Amino acid sequence: MVLFVNDRTLLPIAVTAAPAVTLTERFRESTAEVLGALGVSREHIAREVAAMAEVRIARTNSRQILGSMTDFTFMLDAYLNAEEDLMTASLHLAEAPCGPIGMKSPSDVVRAFFGVTSA
Repeated sequence: MVLFVNDRTLLPIAVTAAPAVTLTERFRESTAEVLGALGVSREHIAREVAAMAEVRIARTNSRQILGSMTDFTFMLDAYLNAEEDLMTASLHLAEAPCGPIGMKSPSDVVRAFFGVTSA
C-alpha cells in the first residue's frame, strides 16, 4: 500500500502498491473518487485530474507532513483491521483533525478550497 498526502490540504489517498506500473493512474482515479465523495464538482475534479497528468513522487522534507503521515498510518491500520477498503479508509482519515492545518480536517480544507457548501 502507498499513502499519498497533499502538502497543502493533507488530504490522504491510500492505494495498493502493486502493480507498480499503474500506481500513478490508480492514484489519479482514487483522488477523483475521494474528491467526488467530498462533494467536489465534476468540473473541478476533471481539472485536478488533468493537472495530475505528470505525477512526481518524492519523500517529503516537511516534518509536519511526515508527522501527519505517521498519524494517518496508525489510524489506517485500525481501519484496515476493521476490513474497510482503501477508499473508505481514505475518507475516514480525511476527517481527522490535523495540527498543521489549524486542527481542521483535510476534508474540511478541501471542501473550503473547492467551495463545497454542503457535505
